[in-house]
Amino acid sequence: MNRAEPSGLPTAPKLRGYPGPATGAIERLARNGLAIGASTWLSKGVLFLWQLMLARQLGAEGYGVYGTIGALLALGAALPDLGMGLIVIRQVAKDHSQADAYLAATVSLQPPLAAIAWLGCLLLASLLGYAGHLQGLLALAGVGLLIDVFGNMAHNQLLAIERMLLPSAIAVAHAALLLLLTGSVLLAGGGLLELYLAILCASVIRSAAYWVGLMKFGRRPRFPVELPLLRRLVLDGWPLAAAGVLLLGSSHADKLLTTALVGAAGTGLLTAGFVLVFGVIELFNTPLLVVTFPHMAQSFAQGEAEAFHRMVDRLLRVTLVVGLPLVMIVSFSADGLVGVLFGGPFAGAARVLRVLIWVALAAMVSAVFSQTLTVQNRQRRTLVVRLLGLAINVALALTWLPQLGALGAARAVLVSELAVAACLALAANLPARWWRTMANRLARLAIAAGVLSAGLWWLAPWGFIGSAALALALYAAALFASRAISNRDWALIRRLPAAWRTASDLAQPSPERMG
Repeated sequence: MNRAEPSGLPTAPKLRGYPGPATGAIERLARNGLAIGASTWLSKGVLFLWQLMLARQLGAEGYGVYGTIGALLALGAALPDLGMGLIVIRQVAKDHSQADAYLAATVSLQPPLAAIAWLGCLLLASLLGYAGHLQGLLALAGVGLLIDVFGNMAHNQLLAIERMLLPSAIAVAHAALLLLLTGSVLLAGGGLLELYLAILCASVIRSAAYWVGLMKFGRRPRFPVELPLLRRLVLDGWPLAAAGVLLLGSSHADKLLTTALVGAAGTGLLTAGFVLVFGVIELFNTPLLVVTFPHMAQSFAQGEAEAFHRMVDRLLRVTLVVGLPLVMIVSFSADGLVGVLFGGPFAGAARVLRVLIWVALAAMVSAVFSQTLTVQNRQRRTLVVRLLGLAINVALALTWLPQLGALGAARAVLVSELAVAACLALAANLPARWWRTMANRLARLAIAAGVLSAGLWWLAPWGFIGSAALALALYAAALFASRAISNRDWALIRRLPAAWRTASDLAQPSPERMG
């Protein structure tokens, strides 16, 4: 995107060490892109290996306790952030002279909110009737909320001044340190107590590294805090925080209820499935949304309804064309994948994963229509729909969990996400002609999906890799034969690697809670 300021407007003062938008812009963008792309793949890969190591070392019950605490802390982390991260990045990027003022505001506001979030997590765990051992571990792990908030606010400042190299290096180093410390602890026979002490140690080093780097570029909190700025930060950020809480609630409510009603072992099976679900979404859906958002926003802002509707059509079509085979292959091969990735103690996770992986496809479709509503400035409808989805999820989980265990939770989250996708699609107010065209596209895609399903079934004796590769080849041929995908769709898919890099820039860094 072209970020040059309009002519005639004053240029914001430069930060120390910041070359400014006109100095070496292309070289800087290329350098930042390469660094972030490499660091993201490395850090995400290391953290995925870390999740697999934890599952194997902790077992189903221990991994369930870990997943429950992670779910509580993920909900708690939304309060200290309060949607301010993106607001700070946006505002400081516009006016660098306000960097120190925003830093002072976040330093004053976010740590107290982190303390309140810590107490809230403990209260929720008590209300859900969790065992005293789990509550004690939560009290220790929750200290990370306060530690992480300092690292996150420095991270956001570095992104705002386009200093991407340092956050990239810190992300890789933190992931490696996390793997080293926790791996050493678990291999030495340590349990969850020692694990969380190691995680806290890595978090302290990460936050300290961020602040050392931030101060290197001359950034210091500027006190006293500007109260109008603080008030504007809260007012602008809370809607984002509310949406985040609802989304996180939908993602993690099942873990919390499974631990309360079934036990930690059931949550361990559910957590193992969610690791793969979130991996599919993060690998594909996030960059696709990033690469299409500017085009959708521009078309809508210029009143080009036809171009906007075509972009929504293409975004949804590519989501389904790429997401469907990923989900089908994982569902079909759930037994083998769980055995290879998590080991024998997690054998029960295969039937959970077979259902749960379809949540990834439903969530990606929901994200398409959610972005459509955001471009239309109708994001409040998304909040209402998300609240409805959370209510459906909780109601079904309470009904099915006592009967089906973790499988009941998987079915509950799938049904609720399908309901969310349907409601968001209706809320997007797309014309009838768009829906007729999409119905035709979906019918063609259904033919290719049928070919893929038959190929996976018939080629099963070839083994996972062989059957998946040949079935995908048949699927691709069916796509072209049925004209379910166009050359422009392929052009959009080819742009995903660069978009994946951009999406990682905006991610709030809390990697130890990815499970």
